[in-house]
Amino acid sequence: MSVKFLKNIIITGEMKLVTGLHIGGLKETIEIGGVDNPVVMSWMKDKNEKIIKVPVIPGSSLKGKIRNLLELKYATISNKKDETGFKIGDNYIKYENEKSQLIPIVFGVGASESKGNENLFVRTRILVRDSYPSTNTLKIWENNEDILHGTEIKAENTINRITSTANPRFLERVPAESIFNVEIVVSIYEGDKEDEIVELILEGIRLLQDNYLGGSGSRGYGKVKFITLTGKEKTETDYENGNDGKEYDLTRFENYNKLVGSR
Repeated sequence: MSVKFLKNIIITGEMKLVTGLHIGGLKETIEIGGVDNPVVMSWMKDKNEKIIKVPVIPGSSLKGKIRNLLELKYATISNKKDETGFKIGDNYIKYENEKSQLIPIVFGVGASESKGNENLFVRTRILVRDSYPSTNTLKIWENNEDILHGTEIKAENTINRITSTANPRFLERVPAESIFNVEIVVSIYEGDKEDEIVELILEGIRLLQDNYLGGSGSRGYGKVKFITLTGKEKTETDYENGNDGKEYDLTRFENYNKLVGSR
């Protein structure tokens, strides 16, 4: 079945780390005195076109967290098998009400989820790009001798509750007050409820601000705040004619105004 593409809504903004952020990466070597849990890193060009290695927030982490928070609010999660439920790990998730039924439409349905649901057709509507640090944040990191490659080392102790023995560990994290550039592309197809889709995504961003991103959230890590958020739309005609699109009014959405009010 063919579904006609109408437009892309491109939401861009700046996300500030209110507390340190840890999204785990690959530990390439084992070193004496090294960190136990490094953060995920990638490469980018600085203002001088030099390739540098910096912490990055994977789009999959941001997208997955927003989806998870929306599912916790609107969907039903059960450990009982049901023909209407999608298998997620050892549990089943059901999109039983109108609000929750938008979630698999916006975020897509994986092969493991759609198995056994032959009539299910879902074209993912949301694309979340990897987030890289802002130019000003790079400058702040460069001028701070305690920050190396955009990260700080935080020493922690785990305490044995029986013997009270302390076991020190050293975690790498991105420091508070760092700002990352965020880009979310929302594709709208014929028959889509555009306003409801955008409203749902903005609500997910609001839920994220009162939760956490990455690991160790219960220990204070990962609080974020969106300090800017703007929209642009590019229609099918814009792409055909090579146009840059036009401004997309986010102020008409309730959750956008609640976000602005929380800044």
